[in-house]
Amino acid sequence: MVRAPDERSGHEEVDELGRKRRRRLVRAAAALVGLVLVIAFVVENAQPVDVRFWFVSRHPRLIWVVLACLVIGVALGYALAMPRRRKRKAAGQPPRDEDPAR
Repeated sequence: MVRAPDERSGHEEVDELGRKRRRRLVRAAAALVGLVLVIAFVVENAQPVDVRFWFVSRHPRLIWVVLACLVIGVALGYALAMPRRRKRKAAGQPPRDEDPAR
């Protein structure tokens, strides 16, 4: 009997299920490690800090200052890269992260 090319033997299906299960386990472990690191980061940076900006003085927790700086940095980076992306798009070039062979 000749098998069709898309049919798999029982062993191949079991192997594929095992690979999927291992991938899910690795992802869950990575997510758990990431969550523990985030919680530790928040706990370690929970103390209030003195923030003075021009004529305003506040006492937020350090974690909020760090997160605000992260958001501002991401927004500025995106905004500064936008003219380059528009220029590449107008020239008909693919984005830098896109593979032209696809």
